[in-house]
Amino acid sequence: MSNLSYDQIIFKASHNSYDRDESLSEQLTFNNNTPSDGGCMAIELDIWRHSSAYIPDESISDNYFTVAHTTPGNKKLSGYLNQILIWHNNNHNHNPVLIYLDIKSSKNGYNNFHNEIDTYLKCYFSENIIFKPGKLFTDPNKSLCENVVNHGWPEINSTDMRNKFIFCLSGNKDWKTEYANTDLKERYCFSDQSKSDNDPNVKPPTNGNFVFFNFHIYNKHKDVWMKTIPPFTDKRLITRTYLSNSETNWNNCIKANVSAIATDKISNHKWAKVSNNNIYREKTGITVKASSKKERTVSVV
Repeated sequence: MSNLSYDQIIFKASHNSYDRDESLSEQLTFNNNTPSDGGCMAIELDIWRHSSAYIPDESISDNYFTVAHTTPGNKKLSGYLNQILIWHNNNHNHNPVLIYLDIKSSKNGYNNFHNEIDTYLKCYFSENIIFKPGKLFTDPNKSLCENVVNHGWPEINSTDMRNKFIFCLSGNKDWKTEYANTDLKERYCFSDQSKSDNDPNVKPPTNGNFVFFNFHIYNKHKDVWMKTIPPFTDKRLITRTYLSNSETNWNNCIKANVSAIATDKISNHKWAKVSNNNIYREKTGITVKASSKKERTVSVV
């Protein structure tokens, strides 16, 4: 599985990662003895903006963004980013990690949110370990989605993705949409689009600047979303489902080739794993385009 591209894998994701019993390090670490404990390749942090003076690309207060679910709180985003960096420094050569920043703010409108969040990540994370949208613009005259559909993603073991982090904005629809359409080739984050799990007419796009898609799934709607999600894989697009808190939902997500299966069940649930011996598994039962640009069919296992 060493030559798989990012769109060809299924992995475990943590939902509301700041609110779990396990530390971020425990969530991100794959346990060979108990593969259902930890082993996440994606985490989620809900963020709130606290505007103050800053210098774009140079300096910004560490309490400009905080992390919490329903109220802004006072836990700085920088503290969580530092935990991730500590894990990164202790786990050399790790797989790419997807970090969802779920925007809870709406006060004062969008303003210059793109400069604010990018400056914050530059100051309190590390720009050189972020996989940016600009990396996917093989054809600069085409949209991000067109580039991904036509050219795909790098292999996860490539220097482009190994030891890297992918930031994706979720939450506030207006803000993440404006971010995605503001000099995206220069930005630090991707943005996702939310999709219904109960609409049989949901289809993957072929253009635009969204390549991540978020489904809030319910088992009662499985006959719909298990059919609408797989075509996104055919287009090399990345899907995330939440909440996969039952074994039934979990197994159905694997069958549907969901990219990131988000759950609250980080530990002590034997079914909450994608493989017995690896942190990810290959998507199955579809025709995918390998990095060599040759098509191959992957059989269901």
